[in-house]
Amino acid sequence: MLIDEYLILRQLTSIDVSQKYLSWLHDYNVNKFLVVGLNPPSLAQQIQYVQECLKSNNKILLGIFTVNNDFIGTLKLTIKNAHNAEIGIMIGDLNHQGKGYGKLAINLVKDWALDNKIWQLEAGYFIDNLPSSKLFQSCGFIEYERNVFPLDEGYSTVEIRVRFKFE
Repeated sequence: MLIDEYLILRQLTSIDVSQKYLSWLHDYNVNKFLVVGLNPPSLAQQIQYVQECLKSNNKILLGIFTVNNDFIGTLKLTIKNAHNAEIGIMIGDLNHQGKGYGKLAINLVKDWALDNKIWQLEAGYFIDNLPSSKLFQSCGFIEYERNVFPLDEGYSTVEIRVRFKFE
């Protein structure tokens, strides 16, 4: 569990998979920049995914909660090797988007990463996802790569890859 004066990040369990959480994954305003937005899961599929993350040795799915215990999003941490991890973040509750919670959550994870000798964090986002671009830049991430990402029906977009290195 990671805690600061505004947020609590803790591992999600199947009990946390609610209609509220599922509604974020099905809401175009939330999922338009997420890979899951191409095929939003059912409740059973999302519960299975959370359970798989709980059993995994390298995937940690954290719920982002306010100190008032409002569930507002998720942050997935994938350990790639002993000193490198990837993060993905979603502030699903529209009332909490754009208020700095994403930056607070990433900074909590950066502190955890440093304490656990993870020297590099990576992330990716679609080129038209300006909120993620601003978020990762404000957290010190630097772009290092761009990739074409295929979508349905012959369309594609560009994924921007960013990383943060502890110096």
